Amino acid sequence: MGNKVIKGTATGAIALATFGVANGATVQADEVVKPSTSLSSDVTAPKEHNIKVLDGVLLTKDGAAVTTTPTEKTVEEAHGIKQQADQAVTDQAGKVAESAQIEANSQKAVEDATAKVAEAEKNKAAATPDAIAQAEKGVADTQKEIAQNQKASDTAANATQKATDAATTQKQAVEQAQKGVEAGQKAVDTAKKGVDTAKAALNGTGEQKALDEQKAANKSLEDAKKAESDATQKLAAAKKADADRHTQIKDLKDQATAQSKTATDTATDAAAKKVADSAAKADVNTAKKAVETAQAALDGTGAQKVLDEQKAAEKALSDAKTKEVETAQKLDEAKKADADRDAKIKDLTAKETEQAVAKTDAENALAEAKKNAEAKKAAKEAAEAKRDALQKELDAKKKLSTITVPQYVIDAYKKYLASDQLDADKDVLQEAFNKWIEEGAYDIERYGNVPIDPSTVDPAHMTREQAKALTQYYAHLVTAVRRQIWGTNVKTYTTEEAMDYVQKVAEAYAKENKPWSSGHSHTALAAGERPSSKLTWITENIAGMSSRTTTMTEMYRFIAGKIIDMIVNDYYSDFGHTKNMISGDQYDDVIGVASSVTPNGLGRMHYVGFSDKYAGQALPDPYDTTQLEKDLAQAESDFQAALTAFNEANGVLTAKQAAFDAAHQALSTTQSELATVRNQALQTPSAEMAHRAAVATRTSAETRKASADKAVANLNASIQEKQVALQKAQAVLAVKEEAAQKAATALREAETKAMEAQQMLNATKAKLAALTGVKDATPEANEALEKATTARKDAQARKDAADKAVANLNASIKEKQAALRTAEQALTAAENNLATLKASKASEDAKLVAAEQTVAAAKAVEAKLVAERAVLEGKLKDQQNLLAMYKNADKLLGEAVKEQLVASAKHKEAVAKTLEARSKLAELLRDQRDANSQYEAVKKAYEEWLASKKAAEEKAQALSMRQTAKPMTTSKKIRPTIHSSYIYSRADKQLPQTGEKGSWLALIGMGILASLSFGVRRKRGRRG
Repeated sequence: MGNKVIKGTATGAIALATFGVANGATVQADEVVKPSTSLSSDVTAPKEHNIKVLDGVLLTKDGAAVTTTPTEKTVEEAHGIKQQADQAVTDQAGKVAESAQIEANSQKAVEDATAKVAEAEKNKAAATPDAIAQAEKGVADTQKEIAQNQKASDTAANATQKATDAATTQKQAVEQAQKGVEAGQKAVDTAKKGVDTAKAALNGTGEQKALDEQKAANKSLEDAKKAESDATQKLAAAKKADADRHTQIKDLKDQATAQSKTATDTATDAAAKKVADSAAKADVNTAKKAVETAQAALDGTGAQKVLDEQKAAEKALSDAKTKEVETAQKLDEAKKADADRDAKIKDLTAKETEQAVAKTDAENALAEAKKNAEAKKAAKEAAEAKRDALQKELDAKKKLSTITVPQYVIDAYKKYLASDQLDADKDVLQEAFNKWIEEGAYDIERYGNVPIDPSTVDPAHMTREQAKALTQYYAHLVTAVRRQIWGTNVKTYTTEEAMDYVQKVAEAYAKENKPWSSGHSHTALAAGERPSSKLTWITENIAGMSSRTTTMTEMYRFIAGKIIDMIVNDYYSDFGHTKNMISGDQYDDVIGVASSVTPNGLGRMHYVGFSDKYAGQALPDPYDTTQLEKDLAQAESDFQAALTAFNEANGVLTAKQAAFDAAHQALSTTQSELATVRNQALQTPSAEMAHRAAVATRTSAETRKASADKAVANLNASIQEKQVALQKAQAVLAVKEEAAQKAATALREAETKAMEAQQMLNATKAKLAALTGVKDATPEANEALEKATTARKDAQARKDAADKAVANLNASIKEKQAALRTAEQALTAAENNLATLKASKASEDAKLVAAEQTVAAAKAVEAKLVAERAVLEGKLKDQQNLLAMYKNADKLLGEAVKEQLVASAKHKEAVAKTLEARSKLAELLRDQRDANSQYEAVKKAYEEWLASKKAAEEKAQALSMRQTAKPMTTSKKIRPTIHSSYIYSRADKQLPQTGEKGSWLALIGMGILASLSFGVRRKRGRRG
């Protein structure tokens, strides 16, 4: 029976000749025979492959056949071949993707280029003369709009700067107003403190507080004076430091000016030396060419070269002459531009000088106007404070309650007096009084406005000033009553003499220590008489009073109540107290009021009347508003005059401020223009250098041309003449080389000097920048001194107030009352001034808001113009592009066509490369399939071999165990037969996993059996 090779199934199983496993089922051969390399008719012959084919492996169109039992090394090598094939496919796939992307990009480029050609053809068709003219007009119109926009932008920028300067000035005014408000608030706080101190002094309290305040004020003043002295010294030091620095700056500026000239001169010289050096090098080159030409002429070679050099020299000379003419024109233009620049600088400098003087004059006028306005403001505030204080005093006095007598009381009283004081009329009068009582006669005592004075009063020891104050209040109320009855020609008043007298009477009553029932004491009433005076008492009314300590306010209320009481409650005294007070209409009354308290505690208030004949000079009625109203009217007139003067001064100040701002702005604008012009670099030096270089180039070109002409002429000369020409050329070259060396040396020296000069200038500029970068210390020191001076003034005012408060501790009641009134007036004035300052601050704030709004509006206009400029520039760019496109339509079309051809060629190349890459990938994929087939076949065969070996070992072990039980014969040996022909068929299923780790140690332990092949013969009956 012939050989039979088992083919692998589509599942990729491997069939062993002796036994095998395929899809889990055992496959056995009909018989085991000697290995053979011949294949059956259904196995295709091997073909050429790109991968390495291992020994014992045959690659077919359908897969791989294993003909020799593989080893572990064979499996590993097959795996490596597979990995290489896999990597090659991966790499080539990337190249295919890259080629495909390049192809797509090139296709896009072709499409874009085609579109550009179409667009260029369209533009060429549109580029008619009319279209070009229209485009040129559009460009010109837009340029004109841009110029107008620039002019408007410059105007807007100036407006913005003016508005910004005005806002800055107004901000300073607001800050100054705020300082005024703060100072005004401080003055109010100080005035309030003064009122509190005056009240405390009047109340008899706060003595220790006043002393402590005086001590603290003294210490505060000492500290403030020291701080002011230190600030003064610091200001002097700051002024000196600033002056020294400004002197240094001036010196450095002068130094920089000189050094700048030196640097410019040396740089100019270096530039000139550079031109000379370049010319010398050009001469050397020309001389070298002359030598080469002469040598070539002598050698009989280089005729064409000589002719070419002559032609080149002619062109070089022509170009040099053209360049020289151009540089000469530019030099003339530069000189004119620099002359215009110098003339403008001169004009602007003169203008700056004039405007600086105008600014100084405006500044001086502004300072004078400020000084005058401040003086007028102070006068206005003083007049306003005086007016407000008088108004407050008048309001307070007018608020005081008076006694208003009903007409029916007046009529009844007059009838009673005219009827010899009959009982009937007496009763009628009392009924009138009763009616008045019912209508509120005592309201003044209960609810009326009386003078407020919280100072304490001891009726047993009432001071003269307190008694005088009560007497004046009594006289004021009684005078008002009498004038309602008798007319305005009568009055009741007091004098110093009357007060002296009543004080003696009160003391006498107290000493007598008599009970209330003792009535009037003539002895006590006579106690005030003196030999040097004829003054004596005429009437006396006595009212009972409490002996306890009270306040002056309560005493005023007591006086008012007792006046009413002595009028309406005097029926049983036949209205004697009433008549003593009201008296008649023929004369004035002099009164003195004082209190007495006996040792037994009986309190009396004595109202002693005197004749005005010997009573002395009348004391003014402190509650009479007649003079106060006159003073207030005058104060109002003075205030209006001061206000008018203040407003006029403010108007002048506003005008002067506007004039100064205008002068300052004009000077700033001129200085800015001057700085701009001065910063414009001079054009003449660089133009001169360019012209010198052009002249040198032209001169060198002439020399070259002359040499070239001589060389051409020398072509037909004799040998001797050619030798002479060569010698001359060599001599000229030597001279030129020596001149070039000198020029190079001179250039190096000039460049060194220029560099050193520039370094010195840079160092000076650095010093100047460092000094100019330092902020002046004087303004800050001056501000610190102003604050220190203000603090010292405040401390002085505090000390004065504290000293006054301490001195006021021992003052009389009247003086303390006056001090309180003065303090209250000062507080009123300070509050009014603060209100004015706040109103002024609010006005300045409003002005600042308006100024800032103006700045914002100006900036908005400027921003709008900038935006319009951007739109116009974009429009101009588009128009210029369109015009250029029209004018270059033919050129652009040619370029577009050229680009299209290039893009098409690149696309064609990219397509070819992509096809080549894909073809290569297909080949590598085939290689990959071969490598996978080989690896899987080898791997499967090796695994099958391992399995068969294991099965053989297990069978051999079982046989060995049977032979141990039954002796074996030695007449017959088992000869192992090997059949190791395997086939792996590729069925396009997933390949087995590679790289799996196996337990190779188990196989190493079977080394002896590794070289054996075993098989099992199964006998079968022969067929027919």
